[in-house]
Amino acid sequence: MKAIIFDDRENSNRSLSRLNQKREYNHKRFFKIELFHNFIFKKVESLLKNTNSLELIKTLVYTGEYNIKALTNAKRNCGSEIKKMNDLIEKEDILLSKINKITGQDELKKEVVEHVNSLKYVFQDIKSKNIRVIEQQTINANAQKKLFDYIKTIPFTELRTTPLVTRQGIIQQKGVDAKFSTDLILLAQSNAFDVAILLTGDADLKESIKLIRERYGKLVFIVAYNSQIMEEKKFNTIGEDLIKECDFFINLYELEESDLQKISEIKREKRNIAK
Repeated sequence: MKAIIFDDRENSNRSLSRLNQKREYNHKRFFKIELFHNFIFKKVESLLKNTNSLELIKTLVYTGEYNIKALTNAKRNCGSEIKKMNDLIEKEDILLSKINKITGQDELKKEVVEHVNSLKYVFQDIKSKNIRVIEQQTINANAQKKLFDYIKTIPFTELRTTPLVTRQGIIQQKGVDAKFSTDLILLAQSNAFDVAILLTGDADLKESIKLIRERYGKLVFIVAYNSQIMEEKKFNTIGEDLIKECDFFINLYELEESDLQKISEIKREKRNIAK
């Protein structure tokens, strides 16, 4: 039997990050993409132990890719917001200088000064956040390049990317879900695999999964994070409806400490990417 891993990187990263949520910083894990893929494949193999031997044909990694246009648009939007905040801060400073020249009415003067300073704090905070966004996007882009270079060294692993876009100043993915779904169906049609291992929880894949199972007879494994604790459910990376559409669900929430050690290492220093 032939298997292909389809890794929706944004979703699988969110799933893995949940495993770090309650850990102290010195005990947080640094998840490595190759170890993670190998672990999941072996997990699937063990679940299919009574069938024919399973062969991993390839691993497809789906994500949005940083590009000059998206970075430029994000920086332009943040720069515009920073300029706006600078203008507002300058106006408040002018107002403060005028207030300080007023004699008498000390109580009223004190209230106005406190109000102006509180506004300045808000404007400065917005400005600082936009500066951090610009810095972080540059860090993220450099980290992604390192991750892509690493993925290209992993045998039988292929990057499937779409350009990241900027919406209201925020860099977001576009088209990744469509590419994921299209590849899943086309590869099923061409009989490229018998088993699809989906590292995702995207509800939009429901019909595609239903199609490849019912029309093409493919086995579908889905890997995501799903807690039944009420206050944690909002962090789940998959819904119950999608779980019902697959043949097997591998719940990352149920991984034990020994499992985590197989797919990660201790974070000994701050890192920017998850290999």
